[in-house]
Amino acid sequence: MIPRIIIGQAYQHALEVLNSISDTPALDAQMLLANAMNRSRTWIVAHPEVELEPDEEQNYFDALSRYKNGESLPYILGWWEFYGRKFYINNSVLIPRPETEHLVESAVSHLRSNPGARKALDVGTGSGCIAISLALEVHDLKVIATDISWEALQVAQINAREHKVDSRVWFMQMDLALGLVATFDVICANLPYIPSVTLQNLDVGKREPHLALNGGIDGYRYIRPMLKSLPDLLLPGGYALLELETRSGESVLQMAKSYLHSAKLKLLQDFAGHDRVLIVQN
Repeated sequence: MIPRIIIGQAYQHALEVLNSISDTPALDAQMLLANAMNRSRTWIVAHPEVELEPDEEQNYFDALSRYKNGESLPYILGWWEFYGRKFYINNSVLIPRPETEHLVESAVSHLRSNPGARKALDVGTGSGCIAISLALEVHDLKVIATDISWEALQVAQINAREHKVDSRVWFMQMDLALGLVATFDVICANLPYIPSVTLQNLDVGKREPHLALNGGIDGYRYIRPMLKSLPDLLLPGGYALLELETRSGESVLQMAKSYLHSAKLKLLQDFAGHDRVLIVQN
């Protein structure tokens, strides 16, 4: 009988592979093992003597090979955490980022302070993590979520069913919100905002879908029409939040002033002090 590898050996092998390609080799190795064995990361750490079953070993080394060949860890795992919850993802959607949690946190705060505001719109929903997080945090909220990518919407539908909010979150395929004739209390949009030339030189452009990243020549290909459409979409007293590229805050703020003459505008900073979200309040 061929002896099976134990967790401790698999972990050490992963460290040797990952040390030169990852900033967090220990964490990544533990996550790959936990995923392959369908266990928690803390369980993996506590049981280095346990043998991997043949299928677990195969899954683990396949995943390690994909990582070594440049695939992003979240796509290998098939999920990533956002706002304290796991979301299914594949390479049709962006990997959820902790920076986007600032947008969700601000939207949730507004909704909780305004119990009559219960109609929300999420534009460019991707995996659905924003729309679904809002619905989970505000239990009587109804959300329409749009995306131009049919593949992304399939991912979002899976997440809505998994988190049991599919009766309150509706997904529609369209460019921005250009097909909607409706008004909303809260509008969230995490749109492509990286300028095309910049994207060509970024590693993320090689790993994640261009459709969800490429903001055109100046980075405003989608932000500009989104701002223009807000007066027709946002109810009186409404609250809109647009995620921004960190260096574009002042430019987008001035752009918003030219389209939204009576709205209150402000920039929300992330933990690093960068302009991260434009907030528009009617």
